[in-house]
Amino acid sequence: MLKLQKARFAVSAYFLFGGTSMSVWAVHIPLIEKNLGLSHAALGSTLLLLGAGAFVSMQIMGWIIDHFGSRLPTILGAIATSVALALPGLADSLLTLAIALFVLGMAVGALDVSMNAHAVLVEKLYERPIFSAFHAFWSAGGMVGAIIGAATLGFSLPTQTTMPATGLALLVASLGLAPWLIKDSVNGALAKSEADSKTSAKPSNASTNRKYLGLVFLIGAMSFAAVIAEGSAVDWSAVQLANSTSASLSVAAWGLVAFSLTMTAGRLFGDGLVARFGRYFVIQWGSWIGAAGLTIVAFTSDTTIALVGWAILGAGVSSIVPQLFAASAEVGEPSHSGRNMAKVVGLTYAGILAGPAIIGWLTNWMTLSLALGIGAVLCCLVALNVPYLKKRVESR
Repeated sequence: MLKLQKARFAVSAYFLFGGTSMSVWAVHIPLIEKNLGLSHAALGSTLLLLGAGAFVSMQIMGWIIDHFGSRLPTILGAIATSVALALPGLADSLLTLAIALFVLGMAVGALDVSMNAHAVLVEKLYERPIFSAFHAFWSAGGMVGAIIGAATLGFSLPTQTTMPATGLALLVASLGLAPWLIKDSVNGALAKSEADSKTSAKPSNASTNRKYLGLVFLIGAMSFAAVIAEGSAVDWSAVQLANSTSASLSVAAWGLVAFSLTMTAGRLFGDGLVARFGRYFVIQWGSWIGAAGLTIVAFTSDTTIALVGWAILGAGVSSIVPQLFAASAEVGEPSHSGRNMAKVVGLTYAGILAGPAIIGWLTNWMTLSLALGIGAVLCCLVALNVPYLKKRVESR
């Protein structure tokens, strides 16, 4: 059991490192934009390369996980992320920043899908739900990265120092925890077992798995929708409170704080709910609660009520994406679960990128508060699709 506890700690730490890396980069975006003299449009276009790199590497890593297991890819993903974190801080032009972001995206994408696959393995060995707790550490990493960024920016440290130094610290920690990961992989073990028992297993599995791709893409679409609702708080909560409720800038910042606190708490307690009520119950009711929170935000002009709405949204959506990731590992052939999960995680990243643009585009025709209501609609669509998803997965 001690070995399994060490594995859980290590995977949790890798989630923390991933969240920290992305947050450290995010808080330095304004400074990098200023140092390189970039327009908002140029920066926005360049940021898309981060998601593009992540999506590409996820598909590659999915194949690698299915053939070689998730342990080594997780370690390599953590090492790559630690090294790549230094690159945007060292960029001296738009071109070098574009290259740096694509490489960082590939590294983070590799880490994300690999550690999620390894988290599925650890959860199976625990024989009880612990998946949401891993994602709570990603959220906690976001807070750690924000603190690091705030402190270093407060001391006016250059990005050429802060980002490489943070990457170095994460690299040392990643290498130190690598031996604690589980050596065997469920995917690799199953693929080997099937190959040993049936020489034609590989083409048979590929053919059988294709029958489930529609279901895999449904899970990906549900995760895409949920993450847009989730991202609305990160990108728009402060703006909505300032513009729609006339809150001061300092008060408006509490919208994201309220959301983040309930999001983290929801992920910490989400596994207990999954153990008691089931994965699909949590996805469905979390979606309804998230829809309620955004509906409150969309139709109020009171600051306090809007803050409550953002907090409700955080509690509702906290476990949707983690549990959809876990569900993707239950779909299709076990020998293809890495690739199936990679598709779902990739679509989720697409939602992270597309969400701000979709909501911003809608503000050309309606107020920001009403545009945020698209997140409530998407949450409802997720909830309505849960019974079908549950039936299909359980029938398998």
